[in-house]
Amino acid sequence: MWHVHGGWTDSFVLGSHEILFPTTPARDAWGLGRGGRAWPASAREVDPSSLHETHVDLVLLQRVAEIDEAERLLGRRLGSDVPAVFLEHNTPRGAPTETVHALAGRDDIPVIHVTRFNALMWDTGSAPTTVVEHGVPDPGTLFTGDVASFGAVINEPVRRGRITGTDLLPAFAAVAPVEVFGMGTDLLPGAFPDLGERIVPRGDLPTARMHPELARLRAYVHPHRWTSLGLSLLEAMHMGMPVLVLDATEASRAVPPDAGAISSDPADLVRVARLLLADPDEAARRGRVAREAALAATRSAGSCATWTPCCTTPWTRPLAVAPGARPPHPPHALPAPPARREDDTMRIAMISEHASPLATLGGVDAGGQNVHVAALSAALAEEGHTVTVYTRRDDAALPARVAFAPGVEVVHLDAGPARAVPKDELLPHMGELADGLLADWRTARPDVVHSHFWMSGVAALDAAARLASSPVGAAAAPPVLHTFHALGSVKRRHLGAEDTSPAARAELEPGVGRRADAVIATCSDEAAELVRAGVDAARITVIPCGVDIGHFTPRAYDDAADADPTHPMRVMVVGRLVPRKGVDLAIEALGILARRGRRDVELVIVGGSGDAADAGEDAEARRLMDAARAAGVADRVRLHGRVSQADMPAVMRTADVVVCAPWYEPFGIVPLEAMASGVPVVASAVGGLTDSVVDGVTGILVPPRDPAAIADALGELLADPARRRRLGRAGRDRMEHGYAWSTVAARTADAYRAAIQAAAPDALPADPTVVDAHLDALAPVLADLRTHAPRLTAWGREMADRMSHGARLLAAGNGGSAAEAQHLTSELVGRFDGDRRPFSAIALHSESSAVTAIGNDYGFDEVFARQVHAHARSGDIVVLLSTSGRSQNLLRAAAAARAAGATTWAMTGPGPNPLVEACDEHIALDGPSANVQEAQLVAVHAICRSFESRLQANDRAAARASAAPAPVSGAASASVPVTVAPASTTAEPAEVPA
Repeated sequence: MWHVHGGWTDSFVLGSHEILFPTTPARDAWGLGRGGRAWPASAREVDPSSLHETHVDLVLLQRVAEIDEAERLLGRRLGSDVPAVFLEHNTPRGAPTETVHALAGRDDIPVIHVTRFNALMWDTGSAPTTVVEHGVPDPGTLFTGDVASFGAVINEPVRRGRITGTDLLPAFAAVAPVEVFGMGTDLLPGAFPDLGERIVPRGDLPTARMHPELARLRAYVHPHRWTSLGLSLLEAMHMGMPVLVLDATEASRAVPPDAGAISSDPADLVRVARLLLADPDEAARRGRVAREAALAATRSAGSCATWTPCCTTPWTRPLAVAPGARPPHPPHALPAPPARREDDTMRIAMISEHASPLATLGGVDAGGQNVHVAALSAALAEEGHTVTVYTRRDDAALPARVAFAPGVEVVHLDAGPARAVPKDELLPHMGELADGLLADWRTARPDVVHSHFWMSGVAALDAAARLASSPVGAAAAPPVLHTFHALGSVKRRHLGAEDTSPAARAELEPGVGRRADAVIATCSDEAAELVRAGVDAARITVIPCGVDIGHFTPRAYDDAADADPTHPMRVMVVGRLVPRKGVDLAIEALGILARRGRRDVELVIVGGSGDAADAGEDAEARRLMDAARAAGVADRVRLHGRVSQADMPAVMRTADVVVCAPWYEPFGIVPLEAMASGVPVVASAVGGLTDSVVDGVTGILVPPRDPAAIADALGELLADPARRRRLGRAGRDRMEHGYAWSTVAARTADAYRAAIQAAAPDALPADPTVVDAHLDALAPVLADLRTHAPRLTAWGREMADRMSHGARLLAAGNGGSAAEAQHLTSELVGRFDGDRRPFSAIALHSESSAVTAIGNDYGFDEVFARQVHAHARSGDIVVLLSTSGRSQNLLRAAAAARAAGATTWAMTGPGPNPLVEACDEHIALDGPSANVQEAQLVAVHAICRSFESRLQANDRAAARASAAPAPVSGAASASVPVTVAPASTTAEPAEVPA
């Protein structure tokens, strides 16, 4: 994709996809690259000339002219040879009733609108369309409103004055000065010479400077008459600014009335402007409403999650799945990990100062991080690496070293008293922990260090720096990668005065991110937060936490139990019993359901410092039961107590729905375990949950701290068993294809190798995993091709029989498929192996004069069909090759062949697809386009092998017939010609080489 709309792209690049930006020395509109923006390393600048040899899964278009430019650079046709989508940012420039979208005539490039209003206004004809709403990264700046002025962001406010509502600004300027940011604002004084300093042009500031300037103003003015919506409006709401919005286009869906004011009458907006100017507290209150609405509805991670199916679903190769079958390439799946060589194992040091893999889960400081470190270490060891987990000794009886799993050892280091200490009190002991690390690393010599949680990072970086300055030198110092698991800035934002983190965390934690060789963020929300904290986006990789899909498995559904009215519906909450986990919100939701008449629901709370019998000793457990009594549901709230990880799957499978309602959540392991168990999830739309839970697909996302929304979601799911199962199955698929620990470990190991190479470029050879992955992906496509051996054999035989009697073969394809089509005809006109007579075979794309003449006079869709009309006769064979099976020029060629009485064969990628349906016979291979093309070459050779074998057999039969003795006098005439039986797909064994 090209860098066109930087504000929109800020949120898109936070997803899990690798994005290539063409970059030229001029840095113009066709080569701006990253444009200096703080995007993660997955947003890569590339030389446009290299794209011809680059594998691309999807082209994201934002300007119509990009279609021709992309096809020129890639050497492939968009929509047929490579999938593409067109992102429409804008509303129609002309009257909607008279404006037709430029892609309205194409059904191979879907149009994606950024608002539902856009989709309503644009006439896109037969083009597939969908809506992926605006995403906005949280700017990280909060409203203060201490300046009695208003702000607006308007690009070209004079040139586009009526569209942007610039003529409405004087009414607001009569109340207070209006500061206007954006391109072309320097022309405003000339447009309003009588207003003096009441309308203040601020110019086109970088967003990092503009947001703090806006946040100090009393309210944001959005006067646009005609626009998609306006990212700056969403950014202002994210900052907590009250907004004064003209009720036009999409605004009414995004702006609650109490977020400031929204009206189609500018006078209403001006009246509220006066109120906000006079009452700063009211401005702050309405700003809070605006921020809550923005965080709930338009947060960037939600937008990225919504984009995932658009980027991973092959739009131009519709997925056809038999009832009950699992899609071969599931939507929402994360990229599969590249294959790993067997000779690049590493010695890995894991640092987890307070979260030991050996700890019992459920306590205040024992939870997801413990699971993550334990499972990641075991999965890395299964790949052949050696892992040492360093943790603080919290019990004097613990041995120094404990074998945790094959290839994984836990080392207990002295750091403070050998007893349980709250993690927020451990900072003074990190120097001692660093001493222990340094002492062990002098002999253990790890290749790479991975620290977990900010204090582990402090100790690991200290030890690595001291090792580098020691006599063994920098060569012995391993690179340090860091995963935060939770960020103090986010914790302070949500807990305020209740945050017990040490004061030094605010300074030390960002320093860990800036000093580490690389940072592994567990979700896109965390990555954005780190960039705002000053961590170089190029050193951040997003790799989610994983789940043990072999341990957590779905239950067998019992239709009778689901239909039994006496069977209580079970809602479950799992996790540490601390207020921020929002367990009380689930209790309130249960009370709301009860008041609505649903008293057949029980809530099981799993977690805590002990078993159910100890609940009375836990202050948080007592608080929760008090809340249950206040809600009138104490008889249906059960404290299950702590559950071991070994027993957790059996407990999880008893739930009908799992609720995860934290105030904030850095990532969240519980939703993964629930989805792996086939249980649908109701989750707060916060942090990592917006990455892992796909709203409406694997669960339901609700606004944070909203028990009524939780109750609504539970009511929907509990009343619909079929939907619960559907979401449960989708959740299981998502976990299998993107969150298995083997996948997470492979991606983490790749991050380790990259850090090692960056630290010591000569330490490892060039990473071969990309090539390995490509070759690994080819194997299943070739295996699929082998299942078509009978058809390949039959095609070769039928070609030999027909062409020996004068039939002709025509072949066509686009891009790489054209090369394979021409390869087939060249083998027939020339020879495959051994000398023999030539046969009439034409590659329709190879006659450049005819192709260009037809394309110029009749259009590209007719280039093959017109040649088929010219050359094809009844009995001829037309072979059409395509990876997508959707190319219009091939579909029209198939229709022309049918009209001529010719036989049509298709070789395509995954089917069914239109070309498969249009041809008499087909071979559809399941796999990536590049691997399908490679397999098509093998198929061409296999057909030729069968063709040659049949020719030789026919020649032998003819020779025997000519050598036979003359018939006895009176017998039938000896001049009867030899008739060759038609090919059979089953009568004889396949002649395809092994």
